[in-house]
Amino acid sequence: MLDKDFIEDRKKDLLTEKERLEKELGSIATKEDGNYVTNFPKIGDEDEDNELEVSEYEQAIDAEKKLVGLLNDTIEALKKIENGTYGHCDNCNQDIDPERLKVYPSAKTCITCEDK
Repeated sequence: MLDKDFIEDRKKDLLTEKERLEKELGSIATKEDGNYVTNFPKIGDEDEDNELEVSEYEQAIDAEKKLVGLLNDTIEALKKIENGTYGHCDNCNQDIDPERLKVYPSAKTCITCEDK
């Protein structure tokens, strides 16, 4: 069982990470109706510019998907703190090692289940 101070420290870590992810997402996407939509870069009107725009847009879409996934994991971990289930493996319901949570506060699984 995790002590109150440990959980409070992880909550601070998660809130900091949430803020960072939202800021990073804001640089490549716009939030509309609760979802992020990748911004299309406007570089120029030449054919070469169009190719670059499409390439950058594809990269931004990939980055947005990854960031949204990380943000969702972070929000889920914060919800678990609020409902008292933080630090329990989603698969086996055993406690997640506190050292793992220090490094990866939004961890959903213990090391044993992660390796399966």
